[in-house]
Amino acid sequence: KTRIVLAKNHKVGGDTVKNVISVFGYRKNLTFLLPKPFKSSIGYPRNMTSKNLMPLPNKGKADIWVYHTIFDSQKFHSMFSSNTVYITILREPLSQLKSVWNYYKLSKRFNISEEGTDGIAKFLDNPGKYDMACGHGARYPFCFTRNPVAVDLGFSMQENMDTPSPEDQVQRQHVSKAFVRQIKRQFSLVMIMEHFDESLVLLKREMCWTLKDILYYVANTRSYTWRQDNLPKLQKEQHKQWSYVDYALYEYFNTSLWNKI
Repeated sequence: KTRIVLAKNHKVGGDTVKNVISVFGYRKNLTFLLPKPFKSSIGYPRNMTSKNLMPLPNKGKADIWVYHTIFDSQKFHSMFSSNTVYITILREPLSQLKSVWNYYKLSKRFNISEEGTDGIAKFLDNPGKYDMACGHGARYPFCFTRNPVAVDLGFSMQENMDTPSPEDQVQRQHVSKAFVRQIKRQFSLVMIMEHFDESLVLLKREMCWTLKDILYYVANTRSYTWRQDNLPKLQKEQHKQWSYVDYALYEYFNTSLWNKI
């Protein structure tokens, strides 16, 4: 198979998957749908439009997409053939928050003096207070703290801002389960960063590729001294409540991955 869309989420190991797919596409002389220069996060946090994209030759269909954007199934189906394979990759949500916190220097953005996990713990004591600095991800500068992966995959920004209270667990389960079902319908494969090699083997099988096609080097990784530090139990639970849709996605598709294996 040669047609593939990677819904590339933020800080989940997506650059490494992007490189695997890109090398395959270059070797096979395939057609990439490309963002216009300096538009690597197409229209974010709004859905992409044709204004953000390089035109396709002869108004044809593309073979490959590997860039950040808010995933919109209808728009992608209008630009790609019906036999295109759709994939994405998830990361354990607390680990993803640490990476986002370090990469985007959120302590400084939220005016939190504490560094590392101490800063994250202070944020999680009252995340709604701090996250208003970026409208819960609805405007620049982006924070990527509340269900960021779900938002990347098309979870309504308005619904993300209007999240049911932690006391309304029935409504929260309804919302998260509905979104999990949506992602299950839209994607042939959901990879897991913590099980990257196993995920690549499943990608190889899904695409009928060779072992050579999935050789990779790790891209865009950053080390920081507090990466493995633990948060207090209370703050961990607060993060689960704050980013509950991302946790539902990860738990479901992590189990699904191992069922496939």
